[in-house]
Amino acid sequence: MEISAFREEKTNQAVDILVTLSINEYNNTKSVSAQLKDIRFTGFNQDKYFAALNAYDSLVRSEPLDPALSVRVTPDKNDIKTVYDALRNGEATTERIFANVSQTGMNYCKFRIILDVLSECGLLKHNIVNNTAKLINVNVSEKADLESSQTLRKVKALVGEKGEPCCIQ
Repeated sequence: MEISAFREEKTNQAVDILVTLSINEYNNTKSVSAQLKDIRFTGFNQDKYFAALNAYDSLVRSEPLDPALSVRVTPDKNDIKTVYDALRNGEATTERIFANVSQTGMNYCKFRIILDVLSECGLLKHNIVNNTAKLINVNVSEKADLESSQTLRKVKALVGEKGEPCCIQ
């Protein structure tokens, strides 16, 4: 049974849940039990997510990507600004941040690359243990040179992308 009548509390986004219903009997009293099997945001495309995750893993391993993917995974300054702005709300799980920025059409590979770039440039603390991210030095008045990021250079080299210089304030 799939139910999509719930909304995630903080983002007010509809979610789909998958539950298994069963009848429990205890002390001659029967009750209905629902066991949560899965939950995801409504409209979430699992196939695209895993394809983007695999592309990200390939980039991390310095494996070449299909040139057709270069436009979809190489972030530009607007993509980076989108993620940066989403992070201004304070510390959050990467799932919550991705749920917000994915509404702009951004895929998971590009999102993770941006987190890596912001982290490398000293603008982001990404805690992979509890899967949270938060901006640091939010009130910095000077721009960070994101083109100095080894991660961004590596991605552009692997996908053959010649992008314009990226800076963020």
